[in-house]
Amino acid sequence: MMHRKVEKWETSSKSHIRYLIKYLFSYTDKTNIKQRMLTISLIENGNIFNSSCKTIVNPINCVGVMGKGIAKKKKNRFPHMFERYQTLCNKHLITVGKLWLYQNEDGSSILNFPTKEHWKENSKYEFIEMGMKKFLETYQEKQIKSIAFPLLGCGNGKLNKTEVLNIMMKYIIQCKNLIVEIYT
Repeated sequence: MMHRKVEKWETSSKSHIRYLIKYLFSYTDKTNIKQRMLTISLIENGNIFNSSCKTIVNPINCVGVMGKGIAKKKKNRFPHMFERYQTLCNKHLITVGKLWLYQNEDGSSILNFPTKEHWKENSKYEFIEMGMKKFLETYQEKQIKSIAFPLLGCGNGKLNKTEVLNIMMKYIIQCKNLIVEIYT
């Protein structure tokens, strides 16, 4: 499978869709995508909390703080998840490259994805790479059928959107029987 990076990030929604299709077909042909039943949508200016996906990705650090961004909103919406997260961090069980799937009572889930070690630090591309590799290895075992990702590490983590999207797509296009939304 050839890996070709995308050179620029376009701004309009229609451009994003063309960009995504062009990007996908640089990896594989239309027949292969249909056989694998992979659906990927880039959503610009959308709210990840309004996603119909059963799993939403929550970018986290490894020290038990959810003080900004999506993590803070998840902390407020799911206080029990936050308490469990703090316990796992205190026991050093949340580490970069390890993903923690929290099951909500309503059947939905939150995939907690470490993008940085400490909340004061910036995210690192290699942490995104490690987590996406783990996602590819485990999403079927965890029975994830639909998932909404933010651009990991691009908000408070200060990573470049195009670079992160390239890393994410490198792994997402290898998935089978999965619906993926990426909120830009």
